[in-house]
Amino acid sequence: MKYSTLLFSASTLSYSTANIDTGHSLRETSDNLRGLKSDKAPKSTTKSSKALKSSKEGKSKNPKAPKSSKGDQSTGCVLPVIKGAGAPHWVQTGQVMTQFEDTLVPRKTFTSKSSKGSKSSKGSRTIQNNDQYMVQCAEQKYLADEMCVVTCIDGTLDTTKYCGKKPEDICVLARELTYIKECPLDFDSDAPWHDGKSLKEWWKEVIDRYYSSGKEIFEGTADIPFYLGHGAAFLEGYGLAIQTFGPMPAAEKSLNGEAVEITGWISEGYEYGPDDQSNSTTLPNNAYVQDIPFENVVMGPFQLPKVNGPVNFPNPKLKTMSLIGDTYDPCDESTYLGFPRECFLYHPAGHHLGNGKMLNFLSPLSNGDIDILGVCTADETIPPKHVPALMANYANVAELIKASGGLIATHPVSNTLHLCIDDDDIYHPRLCPWHTDDADIDAMIGEPLQLNARPFMPMPLAQRNMLCDIRKDNPGICDSSLWTNITYPYPWTQYL
Repeated sequence: MKYSTLLFSASTLSYSTANIDTGHSLRETSDNLRGLKSDKAPKSTTKSSKALKSSKEGKSKNPKAPKSSKGDQSTGCVLPVIKGAGAPHWVQTGQVMTQFEDTLVPRKTFTSKSSKGSKSSKGSRTIQNNDQYMVQCAEQKYLADEMCVVTCIDGTLDTTKYCGKKPEDICVLARELTYIKECPLDFDSDAPWHDGKSLKEWWKEVIDRYYSSGKEIFEGTADIPFYLGHGAAFLEGYGLAIQTFGPMPAAEKSLNGEAVEITGWISEGYEYGPDDQSNSTTLPNNAYVQDIPFENVVMGPFQLPKVNGPVNFPNPKLKTMSLIGDTYDPCDESTYLGFPRECFLYHPAGHHLGNGKMLNFLSPLSNGDIDILGVCTADETIPPKHVPALMANYANVAELIKASGGLIATHPVSNTLHLCIDDDDIYHPRLCPWHTDDADIDAMIGEPLQLNARPFMPMPLAQRNMLCDIRKDNPGICDSSLWTNITYPYPWTQYL
């Protein structure tokens, strides 16, 4: 099944429209999160996100989770100290449908050192049952080589269910990630890559279509559609994302310039401001391109902005681009437009929000786990299956969705190939999840927006094979009949 046929369908729209009254839901369920904004948190030595660092004496004022969201507090687990390259540390990553927000519930982080520089105590690294933490890298030029998540189960820390490597080995220089080494790309060769065309020829077509046409794209005179699939946000390491498709990517693609369907742009000296496009109230409030003219493409509760006039974004420069694969399946060994599956990043299923962020849906699995790493295929996570799951859990995420500027798009799990462009050599792009060492992106006047703690994750061949083995050993593991029970295998939205 092609990726474009997986994004939306008439059955999804009819279900969504018939079963959700957004205004009524918000009025009736806002109490689920209202307490998060005012109640004081118990004392904690955990670190929160940037927005909370200015609180008195550096102590974060994390609000309490609502009573219905509390897990079993009787036992907990202690996260181990991580020492390794790239300053690895623990970042709270959540459940089936749990989104953290600084203005509602900030995610917790645990480092190996206390605020005084000494080794952090066990008490400061204690987490609750069912809570989950992933390894992230604090040093700018490092990224996680693959997804590694630990979880607390009945008072025991499980370090292998969702992690195939030692936590201290996860952080790697971004330009030396394993998946990059497994996917060598030669943009100098004239050898045929796909359908008789070389990568060198293909890249010249991409440059001609996008890099040389930035001014015309933003003026609205180029023959290139302009959708805001991530709102008006400047995305971390990526730039302002221009999406060339509406509800669905192209059903069939050729190896030409049009195969690239999302591009990331910067404008030197541009001052970013609040989200005046979706009017979200979340942070950061200085990550957005201002005064973009648009109209909404309405798909049930999803409203995708389409730019319909000139955008004031002077001297735009192309920095990043994405080629979306046809469909995701960890057992699929075929190539796509000549690119082997090792070249692609894993992107979870879920729902795009107006502020540019994403509410993930990590599918409950029939074996009692949830799909953190990518067991389920695109075909198994199509919107007609996971939009009803959103509706079933809507009461627990309604206020978050409203604060985040509403719903704008939805999609299944996917695989996407990202290429970064370095200014000193635009004819030799490189594989990357996103930029980590680009002077133009680092000079952004504002604060870039992070989609999620795990937006696009490398999936080296060994990890992909492990996920394929799980599928083979557990037929029916992605049974969507489980996706209307919002407490299986534990509450989908909970803040522990």
